[in-house]
Amino acid sequence: MSETKKTKAVQIGGLSGGCIPKERLNLPVYCERLTEARAMMDSGGIVGVDENICMVHMAHFFLTFIRVKEAESSH
Repeated sequence: MSETKKTKAVQIGGLSGGCIPKERLNLPVYCERLTEARAMMDSGGIVGVDENICMVHMAHFFLTFIRVKEAESSH
């Protein structure tokens, strides 16, 4: 994360994994605790989200991506 921007959240586990707010960044990374935080370790990716990112736009992007991928896989 940048030293000049504040951390807002961590997006964990790929597009379907979920976001963990900065207040919960000390959460241990194992399945049961992630599930309690409504996240999951899907692809194993962890992406830092800074204060400039709109979480609503980020969620919209994830949902659109998943919807398109599901439509493609049904053909």
